[in-house]
Amino acid sequence: MKCPKCNFENPADTKFCGECAAPLHTSKEISASPTETLETPKEELTTGSIFAGRYQIIEVLGKGGMGKVYKAQNLDDARKEYEKIAALTNGRMWKGDIYAKSFYMLGMIYEQKGWKGKVIEHYEKFLDLWKDADPGIAEVENTRKRLIALRNQ
Repeated sequence: MKCPKCNFENPADTKFCGECAAPLHTSKEISASPTETLETPKEELTTGSIFAGRYQIIEVLGKGGMGKVYKAQNLDDARKEYEKIAALTNGRMWKGDIYAKSFYMLGMIYEQKGWKGKVIEHYEKFLDLWKDADPGIAEVENTRKRLIALRNQ
């Protein structure tokens, strides 16, 4: 049997090449292992959807013949970072928008995880911080709608 790697001629009953130690396969072994095509689920990922329980799709970066490439965020990592910001006891004035928006983002993350009590708590804190905001700010309007829907459940 000829080695496919180094072309050394080996005895027929040998499993490894005597020259380079590469595994030798008989034609019977090769034909006994057919290639299997695995199908992936056809579930479409969309902006905002969650997969694997912790990754949220941000946007589609590109697509081609083999599939799509997505930008995603790890909700657990994001939650930890936003909790650090929300726990600030000083420097809140310098980080005002980020501090306030951390409550909005935590509410969104907790909502994805189904933690209703924490969602309401963080949305209320966000709206309290933005109570004097100009009308028409998307996050404020969105939070008000979400809070009403949660309270009506």
